[in-house]
Amino acid sequence: MELTKYGKILSSYITRGFDEIENGEKTIRKLSRNDSGMIDFAFLYILGANFVPRLLSNFLKMETSKNISFSLKQNNSRVIVENLKKGNYDLALCTFVPNEEEILFTPVLHQDLILITAPEHPLSVKEEVCIEELISYPIIGYNSKASETQNVISNLFSTSIIKPNIICEVEEEMSIAGLVSINYGIAIVPDLEFFTNFPIK
Repeated sequence: MELTKYGKILSSYITRGFDEIENGEKTIRKLSRNDSGMIDFAFLYILGANFVPRLLSNFLKMETSKNISFSLKQNNSRVIVENLKKGNYDLALCTFVPNEEEILFTPVLHQDLILITAPEHPLSVKEEVCIEELISYPIIGYNSKASETQNVISNLFSTSIIKPNIICEVEEEMSIAGLVSINYGIAIVPDLEFFTNFPIK
């Protein structure tokens, strides 16, 4: 038996196909080793300035990690968790999202909440304030995309009879700090290192 001319044409494609499969298997074997591979890693915008760069730097200094590379993504917690469940990310840093039984949350970072004001704001001279003192001032809040942070801060005002005067809502802390610095309002935010770059108290 021998191949027909059409069989010979098909055979060349099959041979190339098997070569591609073999190359794919070699690539997967290489990527699945403990000391190499690609990690799809997602994190919150606010962690991109200092925390994540330090984390990656320390990780990649280890001898067993030098051949590992990262695909980095940033978003809010809800989007990160949804993509984590779809298998788009291997690992993520975000705030805790309740009622997500499929996801294992492990605390790695604690951030205190602080009040930030413009330097000339009446509250800027105080070292401590109580929630009731904030009610009479315009407050810059978080929008629904930052729902977990929004919920935490809303709970601070839950015991107050008078509701806070939220004049606008944004998604992330850099914009909040910029608005506070021009005395557009005050804000309760996580205590972040990059706030030292803004003229705020």
